Amino acid sequence: MIFREKRSKKQTVPSRVQRVVDRCKTGERLCKSFFLKNTGTVEVEFHFEPSGKRCGPKSAEQAIKMGLLSPLGDGLFGNETSQQFGAAQDQ
Repeated sequence: MIFREKRSKKQTVPSRVQRVVDRCKTGERLCKSFFLKNTGTVEVEFHFEPSGKRCGPKSAEQAIKMGLLSPLGDGLFGNETSQQFGAAQDQ
């Protein structure tokens, strides 16, 4: 019987996600907003404050999901509804 070494399941951070985190480490906040289209659908947008530069939604959502960004606690119903995110403290 041949035994194989177990591979590490450490998450690798894509470079586009790391750029979002690096920007937050410099003091910017990632802000989430909602845009109502003419078709009646709602689109989620992300931008940095105070610079106002836009951020791709997939990169922002992945950084939040991976725990690299943490909510700043401005949500009406707790952290789940937060609209501002900063770099996680353990990074």
